[in-house]
Amino acid sequence: MSFGVPVLCLDLGGPAMSVDNNCGRVIPTADRSEKEVVQLIAECLSALLSDPSALESLSRGARSHVTSLTWQAVVARTYDSITAFQSAHH
Repeated sequence: MSFGVPVLCLDLGGPAMSVDNNCGRVIPTADRSEKEVVQLIAECLSALLSDPSALESLSRGARSHVTSLTWQAVVARTYDSITAFQSAHH
């Protein structure tokens, strides 16, 4: 993402937790056969390649979104959450 490459991933594991519709696409796998998942991937790639403006938008979104995934950003959000929780309960 830091190079502006949108992510296309399955809704399994970690990558799906880091990708949203602003920086990539998450392919649903529940109740789908391997063939259906492959077809969804192909359709998604085809749609992105046929729409340069959507691809550019996702590219900008990927570069932007990756800044929220740095350790500094994660630690800052964690501390902000702890501080907010403490303030709400005191």
